[in-house]
Amino acid sequence: MAQLTFLGAAGEVTGSCYLVDTGEVKFLIECGMFQGGRSAGRRNRRFAFAPQEIAFVLLVESTYGNRSHKSRVQTLDEFAYALTDTIASRRGGPRMKFTESVEESMRINSVRSGAAIISASGMCDGGRVKHHLRYNISRPECSIVFVGFQAAGTLGRRIVDGAKTVRIFGEPYAVRAKVFTIGGLSAHADRPALLGWLGHFKRAPRQTWIVHGEPPAAHALREEIRRKGWRAEVPSPGQTIEIA
Repeated sequence: MAQLTFLGAAGEVTGSCYLVDTGEVKFLIECGMFQGGRSAGRRNRRFAFAPQEIAFVLLVESTYGNRSHKSRVQTLDEFAYALTDTIASRRGGPRMKFTESVEESMRINSVRSGAAIISASGMCDGGRVKHHLRYNISRPECSIVFVGFQAAGTLGRRIVDGAKTVRIFGEPYAVRAKVFTIGGLSAHADRPALLGWLGHFKRAPRQTWIVHGEPPAAHALREEIRRKGWRAEVPSPGQTIEIA
């Protein structure tokens, strides 16, 4: 019986790296989510298995396979700037309040100033964030701050790409709020981090498959990996691959 062992990335992102043992062969699936500080890098240094036992077919993500994150200092500076027109410029110190019920969440819609609403985004295609956007996206005094990747075809991507009007719950809304994208806070590693991690392998994988990325990013990372002399491919949607 096959066994699946969740290893996590630096002990932080559950399911981002896992070992599959079919009984006859072992292979590692690494999703590339090890973006973090120095302590995370140290914790991620040792493997929780014997590398020589791995059949070594590697699946690696490519969300940011064609770009570099800004430095942590730059990222935090951008984030602070994005908040300047909200809580940072108002009287009184910041205060965090968690909304634990639907009713409390709905009351956020009546807030008109001096607050930062933190919401799970789902790339703005589902959940309470759509309600928050509906009430605030057309207000020029508001800011929308994205700290995660927005995939093509999502509402979040349309906003990030500069759409002047978007549809929310079937209704058109003018985008008048300021839009900020803070990519350096993502748990997904950028191109230098991915290549740096791959550079620690003592031998090349039998095959490397580039997954979890839009075509430009996936193909750019594939070419970088091929320059190492590795066999690397980007699978097609629906393609079946025999690993063992």
